[in-house]
Amino acid sequence: MAVTDAHLDFPLIFSPFFDKPNVFAMTFKPIRLVFLQSAFLGLLLGGFTPAWAFSGAEGASFLEVPVGAGPVSLGSAYSSLATDAYAPVWNAGGLGFLESTQLAGMHQSYVESTSFEYLSFVHPVRPGHALGVSAQYFRPGDLTRTDVSGNELGSFGGYYGAYSLAYGQLITKKAAVGVTGKIIQAKIDDVSASAYAADIGTYYRLTRSLTLAAVAANIGTKLKFLSEGDSLPMAFRGGASYQEKRSAGTSGLA
Repeated sequence: MAVTDAHLDFPLIFSPFFDKPNVFAMTFKPIRLVFLQSAFLGLLLGGFTPAWAFSGAEGASFLEVPVGAGPVSLGSAYSSLATDAYAPVWNAGGLGFLESTQLAGMHQSYVESTSFEYLSFVHPVRPGHALGVSAQYFRPGDLTRTDVSGNELGSFGGYYGAYSLAYGQLITKKAAVGVTGKIIQAKIDDVSASAYAADIGTYYRLTRSLTLAAVAANIGTKLKFLSEGDSLPMAFRGGASYQEKRSAGTSGLA
């Protein structure tokens, strides 16, 4: 499986992420270096994020694919760290603390022609208020079409996509709330389906180093093909993170 992931933070020049899932991630910024080795280290230093998800038989399960090299390296424990271009997916409340315009993108190639894409853009419209847009796109590859006797009749494909608009704002100097609205579309052969969903996120900086977060994700309508409808993978996440602060001119975890 090949992964390409890039994250641009315009005021801070260039902040790339390159990784393989659950292996490592690096973030380069002026006067700061972050190196996170494995999801275990992420759980110790990046925050513990329990999640309750109704997984197994839902539609649009591609929404559970983690996005971003940093979040993946932390074992998806990112709800209390999402103050960047990944906030529309991980916690829209983090947009209230967004400091700069950012762009993030990711491409993952799986077996055969299966692939997953992610793209997001976030922008602070004024201090304490920010907007974000994102797109998640999953292509399951080509499938063989057969008749009732098992004879092959060619192939067919499909896709799943989610297109989101997010907004977050400060409600106090330490707390922020946010919401993400999603349009979910899917197509298998010539049959289409759509659904609507929302995420609600809160982000609270208890101290200068300690942050708490809570998110309710994928609350919405069923994804319905023909007469059958499947529930979305609704999840509830709670997170906490501790980030050691270092003075300018030093390098450390942030």
